[in-house]
Amino acid sequence: AGRPGGGGRGVRGMAERAAVLGGELSAGRVDERWEVVVRVPWGSGR
Repeated sequence: AGRPGGGGRGVRGMAERAAVLGGELSAGRVDERWEVVVRVPWGSGR
Protein backbone atom coordinates (compact mmCIF):
# COMPACT_ATOMS: atom_id res chain seq x y z
CA ALA A 1 0.00 0.00 0.00
CA GLY A 2 1.20 3.47 -0.85
CA ARG A 3 1.15 6.55 1.27
CA PRO A 4 -1.92 8.79 1.24
CA GLY A 5 -1.74 11.20 -1.67
CA GLY A 6 0.34 8.90 -3.90
CA GLY A 7 4.06 8.53 -4.24
CA GLY A 8 3.91 4.91 -3.18
CA ARG A 9 6.59 2.39 -3.90
CA GLY A 10 4.29 -0.51 -4.73
CA VAL A 11 2.76 -1.68 -7.98
CA ARG A 12 0.66 1.46 -8.30
CA GLY A 13 3.74 3.68 -7.97
CA MET A 14 5.61 1.62 -10.56
CA ALA A 15 2.64 1.91 -12.93
CA GLU A 16 2.54 5.68 -12.45
CA ARG A 17 6.25 5.99 -13.24
CA ALA A 18 5.90 3.77 -16.32
CA ALA A 19 3.01 5.95 -17.54
CA VAL A 20 5.13 9.11 -17.16
CA LEU A 21 7.59 7.52 -19.58
CA GLY A 22 4.81 6.63 -22.04
CA GLY A 23 4.83 2.99 -21.00
CA GLU A 24 2.61 0.51 -19.25
CA LEU A 25 2.84 -1.99 -16.45
CA SER A 26 1.07 -5.27 -15.90
CA ALA A 27 1.29 -7.36 -12.76
CA GLY A 28 -0.37 -10.51 -11.61
CA ARG A 29 -0.09 -14.08 -10.55
CA VAL A 30 1.51 -16.54 -12.97
CA ASP A 31 1.31 -20.12 -11.73
CA GLU A 32 2.82 -20.04 -8.23
CA ARG A 33 4.53 -16.66 -8.50
CA TRP A 34 3.92 -12.99 -9.23
CA GLU A 35 5.09 -11.40 -12.45
CA VAL A 36 5.60 -7.70 -13.12
CA VAL A 37 6.15 -6.56 -16.72
CA VAL A 38 6.99 -2.97 -17.62
CA ARG A 39 7.11 -1.85 -21.24
CA VAL A 40 8.46 1.59 -22.10
CA PRO A 41 9.41 3.11 -25.45
CA TRP A 42 13.14 3.01 -26.17
CA GLY A 43 15.08 5.22 -28.56
CA SER A 44 13.76 7.74 -31.03
CA GLY A 45 11.28 5.39 -32.71
CA ARG A 46 12.66 6.19 -36.16
